[in-house]
Amino acid sequence: MIPVRGLPEVREGDDLAELIAAAADLEDGDVVVVAHKVVSKAEGRVVRLAEVEPSAQARDLAAARRIVSDALRLLAVAVVSNPQWRTDLERRQQRLERRLGRNESPALALTG
Repeated sequence: MIPVRGLPEVREGDDLAELIAAAADLEDGDVVVVAHKVVSKAEGRVVRLAEVEPSAQARDLAAARRIVSDALRLLAVAVVSNPQWRTDLERRQQRLERRLGRNESPALALTG
């Protein structure tokens, strides 16, 4: 793949094919791949994030994601700092690996 250099900032209404043809040294049989983002810009299908009002469901999902992320971070800190928890977690991982039919599993990816 060879990038097309020298394209101007694409705006709504621009003829994207014409811009690419003028900037690229295309030969017969060349395949042109265009990112969806620039196509959306040329079509005027761009939304400013500041203008988007998230739904209640979207806000709930974002809050849940933050809660889960925080909980996982706390669990990782607890496991690293508590040798008994780490040993227990490693045993559980080994049992799960055996159930899945994996005899050799990598060491638990926690450092402490």
